[in-house]
Amino acid sequence: MTTPMLTPLDREWHERRLTGFGGSEVGALLGISPYANARTVVERKGRLVIEDPDAPQRLRLRLGREMEPILLEHLWEAMAERHGSVARPRRSGLLWRMPGHDYVIADVDGFLGDWLAECKTDEYGSLPWGDPDGDPAKSVPPAYYAQVQHGLAATSKRRAVIIVLIGLHEERVYEVPRNDEYIANLLEFEGPMWARVLAIRERLGNDQDAPIEDLLPALEGEALSDHLRETFPRSTEVIRSATAEQEKLMRDLRDARRALAAAEAVDAIVTAKVQDVIKDAAGLTGADGMITWRTGKDRESTAWDLVAMAYAALIKERLTEVDRMPVGDWLDSVRTMYTTTKPGSRTFLVPRAWSK
Repeated sequence: MTTPMLTPLDREWHERRLTGFGGSEVGALLGISPYANARTVVERKGRLVIEDPDAPQRLRLRLGREMEPILLEHLWEAMAERHGSVARPRRSGLLWRMPGHDYVIADVDGFLGDWLAECKTDEYGSLPWGDPDGDPAKSVPPAYYAQVQHGLAATSKRRAVIIVLIGLHEERVYEVPRNDEYIANLLEFEGPMWARVLAIRERLGNDQDAPIEDLLPALEGEALSDHLRETFPRSTEVIRSATAEQEKLMRDLRDARRALAAAEAVDAIVTAKVQDVIKDAAGLTGADGMITWRTGKDRESTAWDLVAMAYAALIKERLTEVDRMPVGDWLDSVRTMYTTTKPGSRTFLVPRAWSK
């Protein structure tokens, strides 16, 4: 089932995405996206928040969208070379919806015959793109694998193909068959998440100011840390005594820090070996991705505190009074005028022995 063709420049395009979870949101729901988390996605859907179609887009997103027609042509050429005759690509501005599961929606990049086609750009080669001839469940980055399986579910297609442009110079093509077991697990996970969205809408429908904290997914990992920093920006001087359960948490953290320290030691050794292979080149590329070691642009740094001291000394030497005020007092008033106090940040410290 489809709905009329729209583009991200249309407000209705954004509004219709509130009717379900799109493929680009699945990674956030699963906790494997570097860009968003489940709590944010569910809350925005529940509150019916849409992006402003007239707002400036980040360059990365804009370039990715504008590169799609070119990448689809390159994908067609690669697939024709691989499989012989292949239908020319057709772009899709339609919203696809999975029969029987209306909350599973997808805006896909296009199709090559009966292949679902997705185009990706990875300008820095920082994502874990593996061997194109390997198992796609392992060689395609997890968030994109989830997006493609979600798209196959929404479009009722049996296979997909992904083309990725890495570092603006390397193309890779991945053929991804439909994984019905994976899709069943996705539905089992997405269904309760969508139920949260509907519950939030029902509660806010009766009272726009009603609390919805109990309906939002729990925060974990970095997302939880960011939330806690915003909620508790300053500390008291109280040091709490840990309960038995909290002692267990502290031991888990200690063990994690020790494992991290051991991994970092190995990382440092292997990094040095890779750098020794790269030597004066810009990087190294292989089946598992690209590593770069480029020289950045030179940057100038001005010690403005020393500049200010020099100006202050010059003023004291040349002037005796400014508007009948002693020069020292006048400088103090200027300093006060341009001095601001920033609240101190909270520093999380653990015993040093935990990292050894």
